[in-house]
Amino acid sequence: MAINTRAQIVGKASGGAGAVVVRMGDGTVNPSSNTIHMSASGVSRGLIEWLGSNGSNVVDISPAYLPTGGVAQIGTGNTGTTSSDTVRLSGYVEGSSRFTKLGGPADGRAEIGLQATASAIGARAWGENVAANAAYSEARGRNTSTSGVDSEATGNGAVTYHRGARARSSGTLRAAGDRQHYDAHWFGETVDAVQTELMLGGPTTTNRFFIDTNRYLAGTIRICGVQVGGSAIRITREFKFTLLRQSGAAVLTVTPTTIEQTDVALDCVAQLDGTSTYLSVLVTGKASVRVAWDAWMDASFIRMVSP
Repeated sequence: MAINTRAQIVGKASGGAGAVVVRMGDGTVNPSSNTIHMSASGVSRGLIEWLGSNGSNVVDISPAYLPTGGVAQIGTGNTGTTSSDTVRLSGYVEGSSRFTKLGGPADGRAEIGLQATASAIGARAWGENVAANAAYSEARGRNTSTSGVDSEATGNGAVTYHRGARARSSGTLRAAGDRQHYDAHWFGETVDAVQTELMLGGPTTTNRFFIDTNRYLAGTIRICGVQVGGSAIRITREFKFTLLRQSGAAVLTVTPTTIEQTDVALDCVAQLDGTSTYLSVLVTGKASVRVAWDAWMDASFIRMVSP
């Protein structure tokens, strides 16, 4: 194990086999910008514990130090006031340039795999050629990407466009005829009998389900509302729908089915709004009654023309 001369091993930690405690600096000085390189002829298992107070320290296990098939377990715990300490784990496997970064920037992004990119706060990218482009979103698998906050894309080629959406695909969505499974979620509350539009991600947002050109969707939207603090007032309605948008306005066909309705004051509908470019979920509650609303879309999503 090669240690920066400004670092000191002060004892074995309780974390497990091969664990050590490293004190940064000499004497009472705790300098920053130190690097520790770990190497092993077999499996490397190490717990690195920072005892210094400054940030910008780096633990780096790289191809030159970690053998093929090696396993590394690392942890950092900076007791100081800065949060710029990072852990990087990279490996060279069977001639492929594959690397892993764990516990990266202070904003909680995580990237694991080949060309995995997490470019927003809290984003997570796992796999090959995946991109988590929106805050707190997750792209997993191969060729997946996210554009909606809190969204999730999994499989091969799945893409999300809306807040809170989930997309799953075993193919791609990059050419004409490509398809994926798509979910979307609206929710909110009413306390009166005024028609209210639900938003993707809830009432504190203004996120709508906009429809890109050359798209076709077919599926079900289920809308339900129930009195908060009681159950006497409730409604559940399903809408079988198709949604087509080519180069101009979208065209929506809907077949509603009321599953349950205990009060005629409640109402809900799925329709096109704006200039027929986004799908809206509208609900009507009851005066002086708090009603919680939830709506889910479960649909097939097909690209008609290559981008």
